[in-house]
Amino acid sequence: MLINPTDIADGVLVNAIWAVGQMAMQPRAGRQAAANMDIASWANTEALIKEALPNLPLELSGLTPADTEELAVVLKGDEVQGALQVLLAARLTDASENDATKAREAVRVALVHHRPDQLALDLGTYYAEQLSEFFDEKIGAIVANLEGRIGLAGLEQVRAEAYNARIVALLGAIERQVAALADPGRGSLAEADFLKRYRRQVRQNHGRIEPPDFDRRRLIPLTSIYVPTEIEEHIPDITDAGRKQSSDGLRAFSLSVPDLKGIIGRTVLLGDPGGGKTTAVKFLLNEFAKDSSGKVPFLVTLREYAAETPLKWSVARYIEAMLAAFYQTPPPDGLVERLLLTGRAIVIFDGLDELLDTSRRREVSERVEQFSSAYPLTPILVTSRAVGYDQARLDEEQFSCYPALAGLMMKR
Repeated sequence: MLINPTDIADGVLVNAIWAVGQMAMQPRAGRQAAANMDIASWANTEALIKEALPNLPLELSGLTPADTEELAVVLKGDEVQGALQVLLAARLTDASENDATKAREAVRVALVHHRPDQLALDLGTYYAEQLSEFFDEKIGAIVANLEGRIGLAGLEQVRAEAYNARIVALLGAIERQVAALADPGRGSLAEADFLKRYRRQVRQNHGRIEPPDFDRRRLIPLTSIYVPTEIEEHIPDITDAGRKQSSDGLRAFSLSVPDLKGIIGRTVLLGDPGGGKTTAVKFLLNEFAKDSSGKVPFLVTLREYAAETPLKWSVARYIEAMLAAFYQTPPPDGLVERLLLTGRAIVIFDGLDELLDTSRRREVSERVEQFSSAYPLTPILVTSRAVGYDQARLDEEQFSCYPALAGLMMKR
């Protein structure tokens, strides 16, 4: 059976390239450069890929239609996407060939699809080597196409832009990523059972809201009454259509909380007291939990995480403890680490502003940044009041801020 590489690229490489583009175009200087230079056109993934990839079929013989459909699901999964992001980062930044080899190995291991119902047959094993080389070749073609478009000097400037802290962390975590992907517990029945139970618990705990009612307590499904808060992203002043002038002289994108779900990378949601930040968190947790094939959401309530002095837990250990204590779903050994390293999880840190002591807030902000470096493929959302955020703000070279424009609203 034939699979057209353009079809694969549209479903797989486009997302990987876009994700790395968001990492490379830093929230301030990078986006300003992106607005002013044609160099940023490399993030126009669809056009770039169609120019770079020849329309020649990749032959994967012996696949039934059902196998082909299953392989397509594997290719679009978070683990493969994460591995491709690392490989793209290695090729885009001209990292060492040793790093590129490790990144290609991450793609190969990610493609070995473990199916708990058929442990003797890993669909991806036969094709993993072939596909990992195929993707490396196509990523190389994309980078070469970029050089042809903007020249060697332009490519060097793109590489300089891309070599920020998150890309460096991405390359530095390759060995841990490969080890996590090769873990025998990956894709096991125990993992599948835990994820099913945990997603159900998240929806039970965060998918409902208690509206004001002095006569009786009642819980109502969040999606039936919640009108998502409008938010915006502050970025340097640029003139692209579709952006509006804000009061402080910056221009901003306007979007809603559901829109935010798809672009969380290193993200801070700011708002006034009662502005709907925590309700937005509930909404996002519920949305992620509903998608059985999507990212696994973890919540870290910062006032609870920072309750002891000195800080008792690493973030990953705290998540494991909360899974057992609050959600009543102890995870299999090593699963949380594996989800964080391979891009299958998203972590929401709620309530940075609730740490009243400024020095404590700064300490926790540093922990969040350290966690960000340790798990570069894991999207992170932090919520905080706008007032006081500057006293312990997260690294501006990595984290984008989205101020909330409206308070919590509910459907009547």
